[in-house]
Amino acid sequence: MVRFKSRFILITIDFPTASKNGKQVEFPSKQELSRALRDHFIETNGISVSGVALDIQVRFYNPETRLCLVRVPRSDAARIRASFCFLSSLASRRAMLSTISVHGSARTAKRAVIKEIARIYKAKILETNGVMDSVLDNRLKSQLHGLSQSVQEVIATVQAIDY
Repeated sequence: MVRFKSRFILITIDFPTASKNGKQVEFPSKQELSRALRDHFIETNGISVSGVALDIQVRFYNPETRLCLVRVPRSDAARIRASFCFLSSLASRRAMLSTISVHGSARTAKRAVIKEIARIYKAKILETNGVMDSVLDNRLKSQLHGLSQSVQEVIATVQAIDY
């Protein structure tokens, strides 16, 4: 039995123009993101890597935190990671991909995703705590409650991912 050796690349996706005419722009779905990453890898490295491109899998994507966990073959992880740096548009929108970390096992990748989600939500909470008006106290409590629920939902999603 042959074992598939893989690496997990944790990236963040930033869309510089997140709103058009005051409306929120829809973020791509997991399938659209996966297809865009594969197509871009083939475009940057040529048709000879189309077999490797089929092994690129988006295992986790959350539009709210803009985190994405991508599973790639170990032998081509460096080349795939380098091609992500050259990605300038995603689903016909300008986008920037930044690599946060690379992991060798699903266990360490899950830990890194949870740690990054906690960092993002902690920053959001500290940002909302900057407003200390007694009138906004109830609004702040409801926002914090909503954030804690979304953190729990996202962490449950990460825990349930089958690698």
